[in-house]
Amino acid sequence: MSMEVDPQKGIIVAKKSLATTDLYKVNMSHKSVVSILIFTLFSCTFIQPGNTARILAVETFAGKSHWNFMRAVLRALTDNGHNVTVFTPFVDGNRVNYTEIDMSSMFKMKLAMNIVKMRELFSDQFTPASFMLKLGRHSCDVLSKNDQLNDILANKLETDFDAIIFEPGIISGCLTYLGANSTLPVIHTSPVPVNTYTERITYGDVHNPATVSTMLFKSAIPRTFVQRLTNTLVFLYISTITRFQEFLLQVIESKPYDLSTVTPPSLVFTNTHFISDKARPTPSNVVNVGGIHLKPPKKIPQCV
Repeated sequence: MSMEVDPQKGIIVAKKSLATTDLYKVNMSHKSVVSILIFTLFSCTFIQPGNTARILAVETFAGKSHWNFMRAVLRALTDNGHNVTVFTPFVDGNRVNYTEIDMSSMFKMKLAMNIVKMRELFSDQFTPASFMLKLGRHSCDVLSKNDQLNDILANKLETDFDAIIFEPGIISGCLTYLGANSTLPVIHTSPVPVNTYTERITYGDVHNPATVSTMLFKSAIPRTFVQRLTNTLVFLYISTITRFQEFLLQVIESKPYDLSTVTPPSLVFTNTHFISDKARPTPSNVVNVGGIHLKPPKKIPQCV
């Protein structure tokens, strides 16, 4: 503080010195910095840290094409830091964040199949329905006999994992027992880019067969009245027959997995893409990842 005389008024005026003013500004600056730090630390207590998920995956079919899609989805998850434990008949080897449990001895492997016989089997829309229904229930039988998987589903699923991912099947809905009676998020994978007969289980609804082709229909898009009518009748017929057949199996040969409560999936990773697939309604829980299993192109060797 300094004292000066005002020549005009003839009085003594008290003024703050420059050093005092600077000190006052420094103190205010320090208080502002401290306040900002306290506010930042207080705000950070409400921010939840990002955690990786522990995922249980189950490959439900011993078909290499099915596994190629599932493997690519699991690879994307592990590359992003998630920890995956997978039951699979196709063993690639463990790696960081990835643990395999071999089931190749329990499944009848679908490898090197005769393409001529497969074309004959799937040449019409009715013959393959019963075959795929039996195939789905066979997968349920195989999985239900795996003691290690049963122990996880019964005792460790809620405590050791954060989500479960599997392929729900094409016609039979029995495979949904894997995620039944659980509070964990359920994720489905669909390697088949066409509409299957488990849509109601997977999506909670079915596409309109008058506008969207069903599985094995010979036209990608039903355009004419005859095609739309035929597609609708085929869908109703196969849906009714397969549901009735599965109902009889549940009554005559009831299995433990038939008593499970279906849990709707939180997400569905489907092998479709808007570039290569026809336009159709997409449910809100569907994530299109078509082509995720494709490898980067390479140059054609000169010796070919």
